[in-house]
Amino acid sequence: GTPWIDQAPDYAMVNVQRDMADQTSVWNWTRQLIELRRENSTLVYGEVIFHSETVNNWFAWERSDAEGSFYARPSTA
Repeated sequence: GTPWIDQAPDYAMVNVQRDMADQTSVWNWTRQLIELRRENSTLVYGEVIFHSETVNNWFAWERSDAEGSFYARPSTA
């Protein structure tokens, strides 16, 4: 059939195949996070605690249970 939408002009530079080959791509980073979640039930079932500070404008979260604890504070840099 005929595609209903044209290819993006930058398809050679922006595509999944390229991201799959790049270990620093968002695609690979997301895959690593999914794998981390699959391997650690704490990230699925643990209690969530949110942390924030309005003075320095940051936000973080923690997830913990009897098996362990994970703390995440996104970088602002």
